[in-house]
Amino acid sequence: MHAEADADVQIVEIAIIAADKSDVVVIGEDTYLLVLLCAHAKVEANNIYFTSDTKASQKFKTIWDIKKHESNRK
Repeated sequence: MHAEADADVQIVEIAIIAADKSDVVVIGEDTYLLVLLCAHAKVEANNIYFTSDTKASQKFKTIWDIKKHESNRK
């Protein structure tokens, strides 16, 4: 799904709903997406990953495993 403008909450809500059925990858440039995903991910859901689509010359792209980070906040 593609959301126009500043739709961070909508993107996260859709990702969390989709994670009830399968693993999800959220691609975005906004750190707020990462924060929202970490705050709202469900422990019992499938995996949610967050990564950037930046085309900058990077040798390694960071992929955040949201459930891994979510479990560390307890």
